[in-house]
Amino acid sequence: MRFATASQFTFYSSFWTDDELVDEADADPSKDADGKFDAFVSAPATEIRGCLPGGCKTYSFASMGLATTTTLKDLFKNTPIGSSTNIRFGESTADIRLWAEYAGRNG
Repeated sequence: MRFATASQFTFYSSFWTDDELVDEADADPSKDADGKFDAFVSAPATEIRGCLPGGCKTYSFASMGLATTTTLKDLFKNTPIGSSTNIRFGESTADIRLWAEYAGRNG
């Protein structure tokens, strides 16, 4: 997926869990426009990358105990929000502080 400055891909957007593609003909990673590509809905994933304005982190599915035969769409579709059985990233205190820094927070 590619995210615009004013993205329609909000937390509760159905784009995370449906097959609808967005601007799929233009895969330019620096374009300031939303893009959802076929790989998101059809290609098996081995890792996921989370980004905040100050930086990004990548997590391998294997390190989280997840199957690498799932698509990113299915990962979002089948992971309950706020569940105690949700995906766990095993963040250390240093990792949590790094995410806070990425979000523009100190402490």
